[in-house]
Amino acid sequence: MALIPSRAKVWDIVLVDQHMDLKDGDTAYGTDIVSALRVAGAEGCLIMHTGNNTAEDIAGYLSHGADGVIGKGHPAPFKEALALYRKALCQRPTNPENG
Repeated sequence: MALIPSRAKVWDIVLVDQHMDLKDGDTAYGTDIVSALRVAGAEGCLIMHTGNNTAEDIAGYLSHGADGVIGKGHPAPFKEALALYRKALCQRPTNPENG
């Protein structure tokens, strides 16, 4: 997997699919990307946008560091992303250095 850019730490929202076909024929997995983002220090809201959204799938995404899941075909994905972002902000511990 490509290195996670250092600016990923300041991204507010990242939407990731679980199965992404790459040009070389390989597949990148959203769970790997979410885990790598968290290891790199990303504190933004990481959301899986995927058709694989059974309860078992969702538990797996959350265990890799995702803040939530939006199923493909959701009638209002942007509204749901905003709701997940707001929820993630409320659940994050405040950093006294950042006010």
